[in-house]
Amino acid sequence: MEKCWLKSVLERGECPNIDPDTEAHLLNDPKARMREKCVECPKLMVDLVSCEAPHQVAMELLPRVMGEDQGEIQHLKERLNQGRRRIKALSEVTSLIRDSTNLDEIIYTLLTYLTAGDGFGYNRAWVLLAEEDTLKGYWAIGPRDHREAIEIWRCIEEEGCSIRGLLQRKDTFLRDKEKFRPILERLLFSLDPREPLMRFLEARRATLVDRDTCPELASLLDLLSVKTLLVLPLWSGEALLGCILVDNVVTCDPFHPVEVRALETFAVQAALAIDRARLYRQLEEKIRELERSSWEKECRHESITKLEKMSAVGTITSKMAHEIRNPVTAIGGLANYLLKTGKSDERVLRTIVEESKRLEELVRDLISFADTICPSKTLLDLRMVVKKAVQEAEEALEKGNHTFRLFLDGEPIMLQVDPRHIRTIVWHLLKNAIDAMPGGGEIKVSLKMEGDKALLEVEDRGNGIPSQMIDKVTRPFFSTKGGTGMGLPICVSAAKEYGGGLKFSSSPQGTVVRVWLPLRDKGEGKVEKGQGNRYRSWKEGEGIFPGVEGR
Repeated sequence: MEKCWLKSVLERGECPNIDPDTEAHLLNDPKARMREKCVECPKLMVDLVSCEAPHQVAMELLPRVMGEDQGEIQHLKERLNQGRRRIKALSEVTSLIRDSTNLDEIIYTLLTYLTAGDGFGYNRAWVLLAEEDTLKGYWAIGPRDHREAIEIWRCIEEEGCSIRGLLQRKDTFLRDKEKFRPILERLLFSLDPREPLMRFLEARRATLVDRDTCPELASLLDLLSVKTLLVLPLWSGEALLGCILVDNVVTCDPFHPVEVRALETFAVQAALAIDRARLYRQLEEKIRELERSSWEKECRHESITKLEKMSAVGTITSKMAHEIRNPVTAIGGLANYLLKTGKSDERVLRTIVEESKRLEELVRDLISFADTICPSKTLLDLRMVVKKAVQEAEEALEKGNHTFRLFLDGEPIMLQVDPRHIRTIVWHLLKNAIDAMPGGGEIKVSLKMEGDKALLEVEDRGNGIPSQMIDKVTRPFFSTKGGTGMGLPICVSAAKEYGGGLKFSSSPQGTVVRVWLPLRDKGEGKVEKGQGNRYRSWKEGEGIFPGVEGR
């Protein structure tokens, strides 16, 4: 299909830029048409860019159309070259703002393109952004006066800076914001539809403003020291993001209608980039707010936990002091009795030994409780901790005819733990199992993986726990065997330190106590899960891990 700008004669209405009533002569005069209309038509630029060799096509076209008018040809060559450079620069700028989510970087890129020689080449550009119900000056770029303009343009010419080179000079951009700050702070407009500036923004198109067309904006023109101003609205859907103000305060060059139309297209891309950057900034602020809220919540939780622990310390200490006072008083009284009488009474000595053991047990429980208050965690294989705890209990407890059998998962179970907690749990559960079987018997201890938890079980073959006492046995100082009543409460406290817990399953044939500890990777170390059904066992007299597979 023949391009309209190649035709010698055009039909009426074929060119939207020609008024058939007042400019009919241009329909039959390709030379005048090219000079007055085609060179300014965006369609010509698009057609040339879409050619395989646009510059060559343009150079071949001009002499044929313009004949011997070399001055006009040279002028058009310059215009076409400028358009070519502008399209190339626009492609670079579009790519940069498309890939960026930094609001300041995007605005700097936009303003640079508006004021650079390879871009639109205006003297100055101002950005105002909407914030709540106000339009505020945000940034500006360009010279303040003629003297500064000459200096800036001289430096750019000497350095031969392209748009890409100018975009790398962000120090200039920051200086311009500070330089224009007094004016930016005075660029405040209400978003009320009755505001004069809003009338132009609501039109959603680029508009030239001067004293004749808009006397109500004379104060804005005075503030910027210009006679004419181009207002470029920035809309994203139904949301007004702000506007760009462009002026030629130094050169006083007029704004060409073709460039104004091109600016409207440019404003659409600018608004999309600014909107994306503002949404990204809002998202970052929300994330920081959530992180701050989460941190504050965690701090409050830690404070509450610490207060609860301190409260528990006070309660336990008070009760422990009372419990310790009883055996100490008994020992002191019996010792005084022996001292006064000078006799060696076996019954009295046995009572002193029993009360001493009770006192020793109370002190041990108090130390165990203190360990749960101030844990010291290390990444350990939970199997090795349990194994050592069973060994220690075997050596320290008076087992009688009791036999321990230990079953451990075949794969490492790595967890951040305080080994004192695990030893305390094993100690008290084995002691309770021994007390539940006064005639002796087998006590099973197993550690395995169950889903995302490590499960420690201690099973005895005693008479079980009466159902009415199940809920009481974990209360501090509750005991049916004359003990301190602190063993199971300490186990519960230690398990809760890891987000775990303790449960009972009891019947007249025996009791199983299950302690579970969640295996969570909180940056403290990777959790390695075992297979969950491979065990090694040992029993009294065989030693630890004799190499027997299966259960």
